[in-house]
Amino acid sequence: MDTTGVVERLRKLKEYIEELQPYVSLTLEEYLGDKERQRAIERTLQLAAQVCIDIGNYLVAYYGLQTPDKPENIFSILGRENLISEPLAQRLVGLVRFRNILVHGYLVIDPLKVQAALANDSDLFFSFATAIEELIERDQRENGENAQ
Repeated sequence: MDTTGVVERLRKLKEYIEELQPYVSLTLEEYLGDKERQRAIERTLQLAAQVCIDIGNYLVAYYGLQTPDKPENIFSILGRENLISEPLAQRLVGLVRFRNILVHGYLVIDPLKVQAALANDSDLFFSFATAIEELIERDQRENGENAQ
């Protein structure tokens, strides 16, 4: 597996995770009190979710898996093929739906859902990054490759 692009995206994902950390414990009032901060959080969540989608798409193509009919099914496929755990895959399906709201449903973004995603999904991003790093290591061991 050529891991260059995946590793680069994992680096970006970790950067987004770090950027979100100071805001994880914001109350709803604090979150709503600063529109600029709100937009920055929404955008960073969107970017982090997109990185996960991009990595998922790469893995589907690399392993020659069934092309998903909808973006959120990328993770269902990865879970079904044991490339990531099923529980992680199911959580990521919800994340894709949330990302779609941030991108396409921006007129109806529910601040409670954003705050909940902020509190609950930063660990999801970290879990995904860890799972992908483990997958890369496993793939390289099985195929006798060195890290790219």
